[in-house]
Amino acid sequence: IQVLNLSHCKLGDSGALAIGEFLKHHGSLRVLYLTNNGIGAEGVAGIVHGLLQDSSTLLRHLDLRLNPLRDEGGSHIAA
Repeated sequence: IQVLNLSHCKLGDSGALAIGEFLKHHGSLRVLYLTNNGIGAEGVAGIVHGLLQDSSTLLRHLDLRLNPLRDEGGSHIAA
């Protein structure tokens, strides 16, 4: 899988945590769309954690538009 579009699926933080687990084992993913899923800071932290577990990840585009990330979620991405 190189492109995965899960936009508008109502994943929430629990779904985002599952995506983070998926990312630990699927470093070939290049594009991930998670637009409008109700993902907050906890979910973003799980996604970032999953990405950091695989230093060879090929992910180049992560779309988190229209999610309630707030400042805390943004800081997880920036770190």
